[in-house]
Amino acid sequence: MNKIAVLFFSFFTMLSTAQNAPLLSNGLELGRFEYSLLPSLGDTQLEKTAVSLGMGKKINKSLLAVRLNYTKYDIYFKDALFGNALNDFENIHTIRLNLIYKRPLRNNWFLNALISPMLSSTFEGDISADDFFYNTFLSTSKVWTKNDLKSNLTVGIGFGTLFGRPRLFPLVSYSRQVSLNTKYSIGLPVTGLFHNIDKKSAINFTLSPEGFFANNSASILNAQGEEIANSRMQFNGLKIALGYQLKFEENWITHFKLGYMPISNMEVIDIEDDTLYDIDTNETIFLNIAVSFNLNKKRNEKTKN
Repeated sequence: MNKIAVLFFSFFTMLSTAQNAPLLSNGLELGRFEYSLLPSLGDTQLEKTAVSLGMGKKINKSLLAVRLNYTKYDIYFKDALFGNALNDFENIHTIRLNLIYKRPLRNNWFLNALISPMLSSTFEGDISADDFFYNTFLSTSKVWTKNDLKSNLTVGIGFGTLFGRPRLFPLVSYSRQVSLNTKYSIGLPVTGLFHNIDKKSAINFTLSPEGFFANNSASILNAQGEEIANSRMQFNGLKIALGYQLKFEENWITHFKLGYMPISNMEVIDIEDDTLYDIDTNETIFLNIAVSFNLNKKRNEKTKN
């Protein structure tokens, strides 16, 4: 387990979004488009473009939600050696389906479960079972309310590809509202401070992981010139970011993040998890811009009535 995984474990799902979202996002996010740029990542430059759609429905007292996400990673190799050997990895595509279930228990306890199969591949060859990966999460959470301010403790366990190689990891997070406009969160996946400036804008400061894992469906040559089938690329890093949100329409929010990634790791491995190419990465700044469409909770309740 590398040093980044020891620090943080990612739980990129609607469950974590609902728990750790900035206070401005007071509704269900139905859709999002985002673009990220890491311009100087050692021997590479990394761009990420993502689109996601989601919906949720209450069944008695439980919540069932579905979220579909497509992400494209564009990797530019500055080293000619990597560029020739790893050109199959210049474009990576990930399609993920999140199935989320949340059920209330006694005394403000909740049971949270997620199953998230994904197809993550270079699409350079025929799609096979090696291009599919599975993520599973199970946790319980406790909610306290005092003076209309909420606190939340979540404890659980997960298995998946969220930090490169598939692995088992804990889920631990505590969040607390210190005022109607300010809250903090400590733990995994997000540690941060969130503050509403007014009804239409908010700022946040966060510490969180970033990572992906994908299979190459074609063959590549290793450093000894041998042909290797089903090679994989993994990347993970730690992000420190300052974010700003602006609600420019009733249901539309823009998100801006400028940050710093002090540590990261990128490598190509074979099916036995042995390293084929260790790609040099170093610290870098990054930029993230997103637009989301949110279903206003209060308006939705009035429509139902």
